[in-house]
Amino acid sequence: MSSIADDKQHLIELEERASSSSISTEDNERLADTLALQEAHKNALSTTTLWKDRIINLQFMLLNIVATVAIIFLNKTVFLDEQLRHCQVTTAAYHFLTTFIVLLCASVFLPTRLRLFVPVRAPISKILPISSFFAASIVLGNFSLAVNTVGFNQLSKILVTPTIVALNFLLFRNCTSKQRLLAVLLCCVGVGMTNTKEAVAYPFGAAVAAAAFTVTALYQIWIGKQLASLNMSAPQLLLNQSPVAVAMLLCILPFTDTLPDFTKVESRATFAFVLSGFVAAVLNLSQFLIIGRTSALTFNIVSIAKLLLTVGLSPLFEPTVFTLAQVGGIAVAVGGVWIYANDNSAQQGNTKQAAVVVQDEEKGYTAVPTVDSADVEDEDSEQNEVKT
Repeated sequence: MSSIADDKQHLIELEERASSSSISTEDNERLADTLALQEAHKNALSTTTLWKDRIINLQFMLLNIVATVAIIFLNKTVFLDEQLRHCQVTTAAYHFLTTFIVLLCASVFLPTRLRLFVPVRAPISKILPISSFFAASIVLGNFSLAVNTVGFNQLSKILVTPTIVALNFLLFRNCTSKQRLLAVLLCCVGVGMTNTKEAVAYPFGAAVAAAAFTVTALYQIWIGKQLASLNMSAPQLLLNQSPVAVAMLLCILPFTDTLPDFTKVESRATFAFVLSGFVAAVLNLSQFLIIGRTSALTFNIVSIAKLLLTVGLSPLFEPTVFTLAQVGGIAVAVGGVWIYANDNSAQQGNTKQAAVVVQDEEKGYTAVPTVDSADVEDEDSEQNEVKT
């Protein structure tokens, strides 16, 4: 089998021969074989690239799911302690501080050959908006939990996903396919059915909850936009954002948290608190990686899958009896996740196929149409051209 470079050279020779009116039927057959080889090459390259991207995305999603489930139960252990129960903003600040330290070590303090990425400094004006959205989502989320019932607060978080769809359309005119809209609807309805807490809200509480899930949606959308506009990788952007986010949270925590008496904190809660920082670093990085490689909507569908997994694992940690509505809700939500995954795979396949064709054309592997020898018999004709 000839190489792609040989195929390209052969096509150039055929073009020259066609221009001099000397192409033959045998050349047409060779040209057809060459085009078939090119098509096979493009299909193989497209398939390989697509599956490679899918495997990488799946790895990041699994990492995010594992980190989320782990940090949920670690935070539960932390907040069961009487002294740490009212230190939620402090905990969030510690998580981002740990993230910053881990990324700094991975990019600066390790030996050069072991460094995971090259740090890049971004303008503070570009980092402030995304950090502000993050800090606001933390504050409003805690405030919503304080002024609403647990059941209503959980239901309001479901609305982050459709809010992302709405904001993407209103701000950027990005339309969502009917299959994805159906998937989002099924996921939201299914997760809502799994909620057994009493959902009661008043106008003020509903307004706070709406502000909380809207800001959370903006934060997740902005991650993807900043990664693209700053031309940064996920670790590079997170390294820039994390210290700014910590500074903002430190300004807020005197008004939201109660200073604990660390001498009265149980050793089990202390261990869970320390460990949660490193798990949060993995969680934060995987979130940026998923949004950067896919979208904020895809990340939220992954989040719904994480919620379903957490609900499914809850009997391992506390006595739980699932109602018929909860089982039905899990089934509906899983169906939504499945529809979204299938639609996402189909769209990724179309995008990768188009990208490979464009890449091949830029390299000069553009197909030359076959030319019948009867069309080039008249040497005096000025119309004999081979159009590439």
